[in-house]
Amino acid sequence: MTDRTTTTSDQATYYVYMVECRDGSIYTGITTNLARRMQEHLSRSSLAARYTKSHEAKKLIAAWETVGRSSASALEYRIKRLSHVQKVEMSEHPESALSIIPGIPRGTHLESDQKDQNENKDGDKSPDLRSCIYAPLSSEEIESIWQAVTNHPKQDLGEEGSF
Repeated sequence: MTDRTTTTSDQATYYVYMVECRDGSIYTGITTNLARRMQEHLSRSSLAARYTKSHEAKKLIAAWETVGRSSASALEYRIKRLSHVQKVEMSEHPESALSIIPGIPRGTHLESDQKDQNENKDGDKSPDLRSCIYAPLSSEEIESIWQAVTNHPKQDLGEEGSF
């Protein structure tokens, strides 16, 4: 995994990630620096998500690289609406994320970053994932990030912040 972030949020590399918590729940979030964000969750400091302060993070289980905050937010929104079983399935098969997320036909290829919202079958407005760019991180990349954070929790992993 390389850090390819830039100064504008429409061009920056963002990561959508799923963390398994000690109680078996799954937390989903977005960040521009995955290692730093995992360190924040593990530390349970003021920079950690409210959820992971009360539900201790156990392991990074899946992550996707996206281009632009809008793409990351669209994927995060859809993942958060999945059942626990669907989230587990998605973490086990991150390359098939689109076939697990409702409303996106199997085989849809995500090609360009777009901020449009479409009304889904339930009548609510949700981000259109068909226009996002994403790539799942390999299990080796995920394990490497997790090991770096858990073996060296106080190392400097980049700029502080909630993303």
